[in-house]
Amino acid sequence: MGKDTIKVLLVGQPYWTNHLCTLMNRYASDMVTGDYVPIPGAKPWGLVRRLCQADLILRVGFRPGMRKLKTRVFDMFWHAFHSVNAKAVWGYYWIGSDLYATIRDYRSHTLTWFFSKIHNDHHLAGAQWFREELKEIGISGSVCLFPDELPVTGSDDLCWPRDFGVLSYVPDPSYVFYGGESLLRAARVLPHMRFDIVGGTGKWVENPLPNVRFHGWQTNLLPFFMDSTVMVRLVPHDALGGMVRKALTLARHVIYSYSIPFTRHVDWQDEEALIQTLQELYEKHVKGQLAPNLEGREYALREWNGAVLTRNLTNTLMKLVQTAS
Repeated sequence: MGKDTIKVLLVGQPYWTNHLCTLMNRYASDMVTGDYVPIPGAKPWGLVRRLCQADLILRVGFRPGMRKLKTRVFDMFWHAFHSVNAKAVWGYYWIGSDLYATIRDYRSHTLTWFFSKIHNDHHLAGAQWFREELKEIGISGSVCLFPDELPVTGSDDLCWPRDFGVLSYVPDPSYVFYGGESLLRAARVLPHMRFDIVGGTGKWVENPLPNVRFHGWQTNLLPFFMDSTVMVRLVPHDALGGMVRKALTLARHVIYSYSIPFTRHVDWQDEEALIQTLQELYEKHVKGQLAPNLEGREYALREWNGAVLTRNLTNTLMKLVQTAS
């Protein structure tokens, strides 16, 4: 094709399409012109016009094959437009819960006919372990770690809290998925620890505990990270959680349901292991033996730089377009 830049249209989940578009135009404007259309919320004519102009159309976080009427209509529209802009590269970027739900529906044989039509499109996996998960549903995907911004904080600004504190993200509608019940039971067994929960108000809690504080949705998480010693993220499925990246970047200790360097691994709903790991960290803190997780910080800054990951993703998209030309 020989193009210096390509036009990429991101279609799908509103927050993440906007997020990716912003990063592409910030860090890779020499390679790509990014645009996005949120689903739901797109105006039909605007979507049609942008689909016709794009060199590559990437569906992000809006999974195919769902049985909802609106999704079926969009799936039909999506496949019909392959012939309208036949020169474009069409693809999917699997980023987390979209893959988790698709695997669930695949196993229960509840995906619609449209799912069988996606195998000829290109597929990108937002985490390393997604490649094997995609194979289960008959898809071969290339790994492109989902890019995100890391907190901009110098080493001298990494204050270490005097009191031991646990931070976690638990939205109310999906508190089971995000390990809310396990965190609450751990807090009950460990009353000497403070637990700060962001993302929800805790309306699902029947018997509130004095050592658990719910802070609701927060636009600035930096004060919560800086006031914590350890961040807990226990989920049955994840890409590479933004809370994990940010916690390590800020030299916090991390308990995670995936095995990541410089974190402590605890399986989702393994409350005994969670309690034991928290107590071990607490005892080290009390003895003055728990220092900031500087090795984890160095790893995060080296491996998850937002600009580098964005350019890696953009390079992959550029190669797809060039190969198809």
